[in-house]
Amino acid sequence: MSVAFLDPGNLEGDLQAGAIAGYSLLWLLMWSTFMGLLIQLLSLRLGVATGRHLAEICREEYPNWARILLWLMAEVALIGADIQEVIGSAIAIKILSQGVIPLWGGVLITASDCFIFLFLENYGVRKLEAFFTVLISTMALSFAWMFAETRPSSKELIIGLLLPRLSSKTIQTAVGVVGCVITPHNVFLYSALVQSRKIDPKKKDKVQEALNYYSIESYIAVFVRSLSI
Repeated sequence: MSVAFLDPGNLEGDLQAGAIAGYSLLWLLMWSTFMGLLIQLLSLRLGVATGRHLAEICREEYPNWARILLWLMAEVALIGADIQEVIGSAIAIKILSQGVIPLWGGVLITASDCFIFLFLENYGVRKLEAFFTVLISTMALSFAWMFAETRPSSKELIIGLLLPRLSSKTIQTAVGVVGCVITPHNVFLYSALVQSRKIDPKKKDKVQEALNYYSIESYIAVFVRSLSI
């Protein structure tokens, strides 16, 4: 779940927002992050409490026309969301390689990542989680180091968080910030990922324990992601 909050599209969108709008969109980032966290917590609670993910529940609870409409909406939204993920990764690879790898090469590398992660999953979910933990920890340390090196103005940070500001020049960037945080695939993803651990919905103590751990993971992911801007 942490990876869903720390994907390349999110990071690239936040970095662009910081470069274009400075501190003026911090308030929007904060509130959209809170909203995204709330949706994430509701989604994982649904998965833990029912033992089913959101797509299964939609299939069982809605009529055929509503299911088809939801499916089409999800597909269109996923295509729009994945474009920024792929482009964000390609831009990062081009920058890190100092232009040696072009954008189209970065796109191919990013596409191959999907098959690599599917291959790693064959060795077990725990090993895949350990691999992601290393990646997330590296990102957290990198952002913390960058934050300390840049030494942002405390005054500007507080003003940016507490004073809502939006101009015609930053409105497109603002839409991108919200879109990076609240993405449709994450809503389905969270409710499905919690199924990797078998929890008896009838045992309230086990359900509450699982919810506590999943919530802590979500809070950590949101905190690390917030450092990117």
